[in-house]
Amino acid sequence: MAGSFHAEKIGFTINQLDKTMIAWQFDSLKTTIETIYAFAVTDETALVSRCQHCNNVFISNNPRAKYCSTSCRNCANVQRSRERKAKKEEE
Repeated sequence: MAGSFHAEKIGFTINQLDKTMIAWQFDSLKTTIETIYAFAVTDETALVSRCQHCNNVFISNNPRAKYCSTSCRNCANVQRSRERKAKKEEE
């Protein structure tokens, strides 16, 4: 993706009510996704990881996170439990 980001129009306005906020205005969904991805990849606090169960990429604030969702974590736990049970029955 490096070098392929060419946004025609990214505008923004600054709203200052009780809290200062930036309102982004993108020209397309593709530009929106690329911008969000760029912020996520360059953010020092967010970590881009790969799920150990489904192998999908996900963003986490916890460096110890291994799974992209609770569902993947549960599936991995069930799989490990079944493997332990099968190994125990072989012995």
